[in-house]
Amino acid sequence: MSTERDFVIEEVRDLDAAWPELVLMLQALNKYHEPLLGLALRSDWTARARLYFERSLFAPELEALVLIAHSAGSAVGFMSAYVSRSEDVFEETFVVVDDAYVSESERSRGVGRALLARVEIWAKQLGIFELGLRVVLANESGVAAWSALGFHPTMQSMRKQLTEASS
Repeated sequence: MSTERDFVIEEVRDLDAAWPELVLMLQALNKYHEPLLGLALRSDWTARARLYFERSLFAPELEALVLIAHSAGSAVGFMSAYVSRSEDVFEETFVVVDDAYVSESERSRGVGRALLARVEIWAKQLGIFELGLRVVLANESGVAAWSALGFHPTMQSMRKQLTEASS
């Protein structure tokens, strides 16, 4: 059983080196979300996820951060974040927590809090003082965890299923 102090958080600078660990955590995250969303993963999801990481989180011109938490030599959590700069109707800049996952065995042991604390430090170093994220509403434990970490709802995304028209 681990405690809050027996994990270390590292910034991912080499996607190739970290990809095997990241893909395992992304797979666990996606497996967790599948029943909540009622969606199945595409057969080529790993290639698409890799492309997303390359273009969105590791593109040299973008401001992004990817962290992995390790305990006893194994990855037990990760968090990715990027800077969002909107100049549409409202001018706003904030850091988006893009993805986050903590292994079930490590939850409630401080890993998520420590990952988020590192993202907050990074944001403040960039002169940004607001974080945002999206969470699946059906993920009640996720909503509760993010709320406990100080996040609050500002919008709600909605969907409507359409039925096929009868001929």
